[in-house]
Amino acid sequence: MSREMVFFITFADPAMRQIRFFQVFLLLCVMNSCQKEPGVDPAEKQFNIVKFQQLLVDSMSGQVPGFAYAINFKRQPYSKGAEGFSMLSPAVPFKPDSRMQVASVSKTITAATVLKVLSLVPGLTIDSPVAPYFPNHWTPGPNVEKLTFRNLLNHRSGFSEIGGKGYYSHLQQLVEGGRTEADRGKTFNYNNENYSLFRILLPILSGLQPHNVTSFDSIPLAWAYMQLVHELLFTPMGIDQAYCKQLSNQFIEYFNCANGNRASGSDHTARCGAYGWNLSAYDLSVFMAHRRHNNDIFD
Repeated sequence: MSREMVFFITFADPAMRQIRFFQVFLLLCVMNSCQKEPGVDPAEKQFNIVKFQQLLVDSMSGQVPGFAYAINFKRQPYSKGAEGFSMLSPAVPFKPDSRMQVASVSKTITAATVLKVLSLVPGLTIDSPVAPYFPNHWTPGPNVEKLTFRNLLNHRSGFSEIGGKGYYSHLQQLVEGGRTEADRGKTFNYNNENYSLFRILLPILSGLQPHNVTSFDSIPLAWAYMQLVHELLFTPMGIDQAYCKQLSNQFIEYFNCANGNRASGSDHTARCGAYGWNLSAYDLSVFMAHRRHNNDIFD
């Protein structure tokens, strides 16, 4: 028998005089054999979710300034909780629904949106070329015309990262610089720009933005991308008011313990896609439960 448990942890690590906030996703499948093993009491092999939750809390309690967690068990929400603080000065209590910038977990959200959009457009697959959906004023460089959705999703585009910033101008420079055809689909190269490009491609592909967009339209493009994520994924899942920016000062990405100054910006609207979404541990547990089990959203 297979039992599935998914849990998310948001926590703060006081290393290097800074509290760095991370989102950790762990997926654990506990497999119990149907065949009885000699000398082993089947009752001893049962997964104890209550004990697991306590061990999870004990492993972080007192070790970090604060954390939040959410646990799904047997395809259902099981529990959520929090302890400590999401900010130290001023002191802000951590809550299960405290939202933070979830970094590259955003790529999972973008990938799911890409697959959903492609499923709604007749004739398109992940092996279709992406070049027809670049802004009209971009002049794609060598070999870009063969670039596919799969290449971007798998980090096998052949692009070299330009700073990893993901702004409109960086993405245009990347596309117009071209790439080496020999690397396309072969060499894995983890590159934030692969996923930042979807912030440009998806609104044009879906018709929310026209082909004649320019750099002056970078923010409308980003909002159109977020609109797609909400309409196709978040809203059906019950996740509301989530954006690539913080809506309050109750959470920051990097916090300097010495003076309390921000060490990183909180608005990633103009470069979201590869990172930037602000979500809670509970939000992500809901997202992953739907991604794995809800065929109405992911058919």
